[in-house]
Amino acid sequence: MIAEHPGLESLLTGLAADGSFSQLLKALDTSASQLSGVELQAFKHRSLQAVESALLSDPAKLMELALRFTETDSETGQEMAVFLLTGQYALHPGPVSDRLKRLAGSPHAPVRKWAAEACGTLLVKHFDSFSLQLVDWVTDRVPTVRLSALHAIRAAAKTRNPVWAGTLFDLLEPLLRDTHADVKKTLSVHTLGPLLLPAYPEEITHRLSKWIGSADSNVRVHAVYLFASGEVSAHWDRLSRSWKRLLKDPTPAVQKAVLATLKHVEKRTPERISSLRIGSGLRSPAPGYKQAL
Repeated sequence: MIAEHPGLESLLTGLAADGSFSQLLKALDTSASQLSGVELQAFKHRSLQAVESALLSDPAKLMELALRFTETDSETGQEMAVFLLTGQYALHPGPVSDRLKRLAGSPHAPVRKWAAEACGTLLVKHFDSFSLQLVDWVTDRVPTVRLSALHAIRAAAKTRNPVWAGTLFDLLEPLLRDTHADVKKTLSVHTLGPLLLPAYPEEITHRLSKWIGSADSNVRVHAVYLFASGEVSAHWDRLSRSWKRLLKDPTPAVQKAVLATLKHVEKRTPERISSLRIGSGLRSPAPGYKQAL
């Protein structure tokens, strides 16, 4: 879009440089409303480049613009804010984290998506400082803020950096008590077994003992669903004792999770079912794994 209308790029650059925020936002929204799909994304990308280029020599003004974009109701404006803020984190860690948290709770789904991606980027690039910021995110009252924090934990875990293990699990543990459906499913289906177990087997084995002893049944249920992952096979010797403890848990929610896990394993990796069934005494039909979450 901008490539086809070079005057628009000049306009955006000029408005950003002059500090004409209302006109800049209007120009962005007007053009964005006429586009969709790939063209819309290309327009947003080139617009971001134009704004950053205009204020490259004035980082204070760039930060001010990012803060103003955060306050708007505009989807395009909020997306611009996410990207501008991410680049300013090293200079303004506290304010950037606060504004990104707000954007993680945006009513606009694309903004929430980009905010979560930004959190992952910042945790990997600025682990020591941003991990401290995320302590408040994992217990925030807004579910999508907590989901953004979980996305960041997942992004950092993919690096398999052994130095980060303890901090990542400390951030994760409040989310194990979370009752929001999306948080629970992301943890059980996509995070604990498939990602964290192969990345940090020793740490997760150590934490399992604590989780199994938790008074919160949500935590113990997550411990059960860890065993639905095919990754368990490679670590069965270190995990089998924890599984046997979970089999003895009489809590209905935990027993339901055990049955669902057995059914899932029997269907997907039947060669594992004999080791999981040993001592379980469970033969009754179970709800589906994902449906039981």
